[in-house]
Amino acid sequence: MILSMRALSKQLGVSVVTVQRAYDELLRERIIETIPAKGSFISEQCHIHLRHDLERQLDVHIKHLKQIAKMLDMTDEGLIGKIVRDKERE
Repeated sequence: MILSMRALSKQLGVSVVTVQRAYDELLRERIIETIPAKGSFISEQCHIHLRHDLERQLDVHIKHLKQIAKMLDMTDEGLIGKIVRDKERE
């Protein structure tokens, strides 16, 4: 759930009308959805779009990692092993 209009207006120090206009714009663009008596939420459509964008970014990073691994004469298996070992250290 995202902040109520009153809470956001107080936090930002702007009028409730300004926040209302911003929320209305986000509703029109289907970025948020409002459920009466429950609040406003990031829309499922927005979540899907963000997920696809993050997957595209990950693909770019993987491509770069593979290029670096190739410069180091590292196999794909070596790269995967390095990623797994790094994950285990978290």
